[in-house]
Amino acid sequence: MFRAVVSDLDGTLLNKNGKVSNRTAHCLKGLVDEGIEVIFATGRTDQDARQVLSGLPFEATILSSNGAMVKTSNNANAELLHTIPLSLAQSVFSATLTPDVHHTFFSADGWHMVKQNDFFADYIQASGLTVDYLSEQDIVHVPSLKILLQTTEEKAKTLCEQLSTEFGRSLEVCQSSNHTVDITSVGISKAQTLSLYLRGIGISMTDTIGFGDAMNDLDMLKACGEGVLMANSMAALKNVLPDNPVTLTNNEDGVAVYIEKIFQRERIRYFS
Repeated sequence: MFRAVVSDLDGTLLNKNGKVSNRTAHCLKGLVDEGIEVIFATGRTDQDARQVLSGLPFEATILSSNGAMVKTSNNANAELLHTIPLSLAQSVFSATLTPDVHHTFFSADGWHMVKQNDFFADYIQASGLTVDYLSEQDIVHVPSLKILLQTTEEKAKTLCEQLSTEFGRSLEVCQSSNHTVDITSVGISKAQTLSLYLRGIGISMTDTIGFGDAMNDLDMLKACGEGVLMANSMAALKNVLPDNPVTLTNNEDGVAVYIEKIFQRERIRYFS
């Protein structure tokens, strides 16, 4: 019997339009009504995630910026907030400062960039994000929860490997998509933060079912009692977790479909 459900957002819970479908919202509400802990673990900032989840009929517990910040409601104080040391942020920025790499620094206040990035233009417009544009000299002084690097698919893979080798003892480095690399402080990940949060409310990771689609979900999916991949997951994730269950795509309500099936299997009818 699972006591908690944790889900990534983009590529997992949200459909191709970046929305939570009615079916998924109904499913999650059913879990909450039965006392099952529902948690969202995302690379987004807290305020960005809350906006996209604002239609849910319950307060969301969000592990944002890959676990660097935890809030149980919009008005609650952060239960965890862990920023990257400024010296390391400076080193990462200097090591990756090339024309084909775009930097976004995530802080508790939102997004910070040196220049506009067309790759995220539609996303920014749809989400209503306000981006703080700073100089190269100033951006490295932002108290960053996460640094996101966006580049070509080939370079993203190479960058992830290079930065892991160079900074692996001080930073967590992983790919959140084929074109992006996420960087947080060492020991800060969805898996580590989820485990810490659940321990605080008396729930074990083995009593948790998790959903994800990208490499920044890997450790979380491995640590959960049942880690479920989306059919649209990154090939790299499918390759390292070949035996994990796979549900339908994010655009086919894959999370809701799987939850409905698993709880029907355990003869618990939450969704009638």
